[in-house]
Amino acid sequence: MRFWLKDSERRPDPLPARANALKAVAAGSVAWLVALVGAVVFRAELHAAGLDWWLWCAVIGLGLGVLAAVAVAFAQSRVPWSGALVSYHDWAGLGLRFGVGAMAGDALKSFAKRRCGIAPGAPWVPWDQLDFALGALTLVWGRAPLAWVDVATILVATVAGHVLVNHIGYWLGIRDVK
Repeated sequence: MRFWLKDSERRPDPLPARANALKAVAAGSVAWLVALVGAVVFRAELHAAGLDWWLWCAVIGLGLGVLAAVAVAFAQSRVPWSGALVSYHDWAGLGLRFGVGAMAGDALKSFAKRRCGIAPGAPWVPWDQLDFALGALTLVWGRAPLAWVDVATILVATVAGHVLVNHIGYWLGIRDVK
């Protein structure tokens, strides 16, 4: 039995999978934004418990989330694909728009949620599912020639993905609620 193949015996490598990693980066950035808001709201309690570093941890996580969005936009700009919905010539600006837009959308939703008297962690359908996508779409609107069908598809996929991931987390015992 051989553990290697001659180049003449190898099949061609498969094409890389087409995926949009910006959604995963946006979700992580939103989580850090929520942590930052929580750390600011409970700053006195954290200080009393000697946990001041939590605030800086959230700030660093948020900054890394924006940098990750820029890095993902750069990586996607290097993969030639005729089906791309956006032009990646200005990948840095596009990454910043995606990252900042996603976090701003979540922050605005959280602000509105508190003003409506909805407790942190309480569901607010459909805004909990759409906040980061609407924020990102708002900031990339001028740079991405998206048709209304594209926007509707992105929003439907975002809601479906959110529900699916929450149910999987519940079934795996990671989340307490669906």
